[in-house]
This record gives sequence, structure tokens and C-alpha cells, in this order.
Amino acid sequence: MGVYDRAEYKTALNGLEQGLLLAVRAARDNIWLDCVRDEGAEADAIRAQLLMPILHQGRLTHCLFVQCCKPRDWSDQELAFLRAVTDRAQAAAASLEARAHQETMHQELAHRLKNTLALVQALANQSLRGVENRDAVKAFEKRLIALASAHDLLMRQEWQRGDLETLAQEVLMRVAPIGRCRLEGPRVSLGPNTSTTLSLMLHELGTNAVKYGALSVEGGEVSLVWRIVDNGAGETLSLHWLEKGGPVIGPPHQSGFGTRLLKAGFGHQGSATLCYPETGCDAVFTLPLQQARDN
Repeated sequence: MGVYDRAEYKTALNGLEQGLLLAVRAARDNIWLDCVRDEGAEADAIRAQLLMPILHQGRLTHCLFVQCCKPRDWSDQELAFLRAVTDRAQAAAASLEARAHQETMHQELAHRLKNTLALVQALANQSLRGVENRDAVKAFEKRLIALASAHDLLMRQEWQRGDLETLAQEVLMRVAPIGRCRLEGPRVSLGPNTSTTLSLMLHELGTNAVKYGALSVEGGEVSLVWRIVDNGAGETLSLHWLEKGGPVIGPPHQSGFGTRLLKAGFGHQGSATLCYPETGCDAVFTLPLQQARDN
């Protein structure tokens, strides 16, 4: 107990710093233990001891120890046991350190990705300054924001999976009055690829609804309902976007980026069906559930 001068235990510490297990049978009889209390001092409670060092990057950081109040001949089994416990402790410490390092790297990646998206937006503003069609420039900027929403959600989930409902809320609330959007469906986790694609699709649907569809007039509303359907060949994720109470509209006159994006849906393994009844846009997108969850 107490505080001791490191210099007084130079020999013992040199051995520990090399990763050696020190076995002390009787502290007062051990000639290489540099500093031993005088007989007249307060009696030592520790007479025998095992010291097993834990090293980090070649540096002594901790010791595991077993002590005895009487001199003791330590058995080979006791030495092996302490080595095994030390190995496990060292492995656990390394695992914790690796997790902390991974978390630091993840935060750094998130920070850099946000900076990259901001830089892309700034470059677009500068490069497209002379473009007369400012609506196209603003649409591009808003698509970047929708993409950033998906990235933010994935980063909070350590880039593993994003919750479908949370993603839909975060994207739609940036472009539409979320109180007029009904979201309904079971809890579904989406992989990064599906999350980013869906964020862009919802951004286009929400933007179109605000400009031309149900959300462009009072009383109009939209719903996004998703279901998991088993068609015998495997489970499929089905999403249904439906507008109600909007003005009478028809199919888009031009096939721009947004229209092509919606028609493409989730790729060749899925399907996309878009129609434009008098009530507004009616779209159904499907995707194999396993692909939706795949990272």
C-alpha cells in the first residue's frame, strides 16, 4: 500500500517491461528485488507474489497480480493460469481499444462526408452560376440535401442499416408538410444502398406532390404504405405512394432526371409502376426484402 519510488524497483520493472512474469517466493529473501522494507518498519502483509504485465504497443500499462501473506512456492499450474487470465485481459483491452478507434474513425468519416457534400454543393453553385434554368440548379441542390439525410441516418446507425420510417420522415419533412403525409408499415431496416436510393425517390415524390400534386392545394394528402409480401419465391418489400385530394394531373410531359429515377425504382431486381389518376400520383415500388437489407 502507498506510493513507491519507481527507481527503487528498477530491476523488477525492467523484467515486467519485457513482458516477463515475475514470481516472488519470499520478498525479503529475494536478492534481485532492490528495495525491501527494514525489519523495524511496519510488517509487510505481502510475502509472496506473482506479477504478470500487460503491455500496450510495447509499453507496460498494467499488471495482474496474485499475493500471499506467507512465503510460497508457486506451482506451474498457477503460473499457467495467471498467464491465461492475462492473455484474456489483454485481448479484451485490445478489443475495447479497437472499438474506440473504429468509433473515432467513423466520426471522422462522417465529418468528412458532410464536408464533401457541402463542397459539391458549393462547386455546383459556382459552376452553374451562368445557367439560366435556376429551377434545375435548385433541384440539384435539394437532391444533395436528400442524399445527406440518408447519410446522416446511416451514420447514426454506424453505417449498418437505416430504419425505413425514420428515413421517410427525415426526407419528406425537408420538402413537404409532414403532417399531411401518412406513413404506415412494419419496422424494416434498409441497407446503405437501398437507403440512399429510397431517399432520392421520396425526395422526387414529395417535391412533385408539393409543386403539382396533392400537397399543392389545401386538403390534399399523401400516404406511403409499405408491406412485406411473401409471393412463394421469397419475401418482397412493397411500397405504395398514393396522393389524394390534389388537382387533376396527367403524366409528366418531359422525362427528366426525377422521372427516370422513379421509373428505374430499385433496379432490375425490383419493379416500379407509376400512374397518374385524377386523384394524383399513384406509384408502387417493389424490391426483394433480402436485397433491401443487404449492405
